[in-house]
Amino acid sequence: MQAIEDRCVCHCFLTVRRMHAADEPILPFLKNCFERSFLAVAVAVVMAEATRIHPRSNQVIWRCLMIQKSTLFQIFLGFCDKPNTPSTDLLESGDMPFLKYLSEYVATPLRLLLMRSSMSFTGEILSYTACRQLSQMFLAVAFFHSSEYILAVAFHGRSNVTLKSLLISKNYLLAMIFSLLEYVIEIVLFPGLKEHWWISDTGLALVVIGEIIRKSAIITAGRAFTHLIKVHHEEHHRLITHGIYRFVRHPGYSGFLIWSVGTQIMLCNPISTIAFAIVVWKFFAERIPYEEYFLKRFFGSEYEEYARRIPSGVPFVK
Repeated sequence: MQAIEDRCVCHCFLTVRRMHAADEPILPFLKNCFERSFLAVAVAVVMAEATRIHPRSNQVIWRCLMIQKSTLFQIFLGFCDKPNTPSTDLLESGDMPFLKYLSEYVATPLRLLLMRSSMSFTGEILSYTACRQLSQMFLAVAFFHSSEYILAVAFHGRSNVTLKSLLISKNYLLAMIFSLLEYVIEIVLFPGLKEHWWISDTGLALVVIGEIIRKSAIITAGRAFTHLIKVHHEEHHRLITHGIYRFVRHPGYSGFLIWSVGTQIMLCNPISTIAFAIVVWKFFAERIPYEEYFLKRFFGSEYEEYARRIPSGVPFVK
């Protein structure tokens, strides 16, 4: 990547020199570099343009290239604000007229370029990584909630189902907003953090696995599966011990736990991954004992025997 950038800078430098020889305007070319956010190219154009007005400018340019580009910008802007103040020990006193002219000539476009750099989050958000990960996230969320509602309607009838079957609460929305905020901040400040594709793909796999487990639980239980805990026994309510319920007592809960944590691993969100795991686990750790209190009342020793043999499906919850 560095070699490509170096060739780009050299090519740009030679292009500007040819434009000088042909007496062609330089600023349109420079403006195009700024608009395309070609940082290295823009620097090369600026320095190449300056070679016309100082006999020792080539030497100064090579010393400037030893400085990081961000520092180089600060040198130029500093001379614009304080023309008589040296900006770095790498430059010599004889270079002052050159840098003074350079700062006057390019101060405005450099400031605009710095402003564009500070707004680079737009480019990060529109990058391939962000588009892929966020689209996977939105599709996963949309499919999860829409399928929950559709299955509820299919088993219980439209008249017995409300929008609560979408499973969207205020706390849930806050959690999702927090996760998206974390994603945006991290992809702007630490874009490399989101490039660990094996982690993101692992999260995607967990999302799919969690969906399969939960939807298998809903389809297997049929009308016995409800989003609200039943506190009164109904005629159609029976104990389900076949299918996926042969392996875990609460596959719907374990599926959601896997799904929710998977969405954050898919986004490579370290903070939200831990937060989602703790919050969702705590919710089910409190809900399962409450639900099983009524299940023991409904099914008595049959459920107690079932509970002794089959794990809950949520870690550390008996």
